[in-house]
Amino acid sequence: MNGSSSAASKNKAKKSGNKFPSLILYFLVFLIIFTISTLASYTYFVNEEEINYEEVLAKIDPEKGIQVEIPRGANTDDIANILNKEGVISSPFWFKFVSKFNGYDGRYKSGKHIVDKNLGYKEIMEILCSNPVTTTVTIIEGKNSDQIADILSEKKLWTKRILLKPAIPKNLNINS
Repeated sequence: MNGSSSAASKNKAKKSGNKFPSLILYFLVFLIIFTISTLASYTYFVNEEEINYEEVLAKIDPEKGIQVEIPRGANTDDIANILNKEGVISSPFWFKFVSKFNGYDGRYKSGKHIVDKNLGYKEIMEILCSNPVTTTVTIIEGKNSDQIADILSEKKLWTKRILLKPAIPKNLNINS
């Protein structure tokens, strides 16, 4: 019995003795992972290019640009879904992640913005944080509702059908 109890006490001593090297190993692995992630974050912020809003807008072809409307009170999740639906971004998850990581959350402005599929996430975010697109329309006195509808539809503000629908009496039964 003495032999078996001394073997058990040796195994206990052996197991408790192995804890220290494994703790050192875990600490070293943690330290290496922490160092790598710190260096990666540092290089990301140091090498980050400043985005020039005018240069980004110059990249967008006004004819091929995609007009997205950000509703008042929309959060980053709503905006990511709108951009995904319009085909501007491919991953709402990554848009939300980059937005949070770069501090764009809560800075987006509601209204109509013109973006392009070829822009990066940060460029899109910069556009959405800027003032929305405004359109100036001049309606000359004496224009009739049909001519005004043509002017507004040329500016892509409304379609002619939507503008003129309230002007058509219901008893005419015109399906336009």
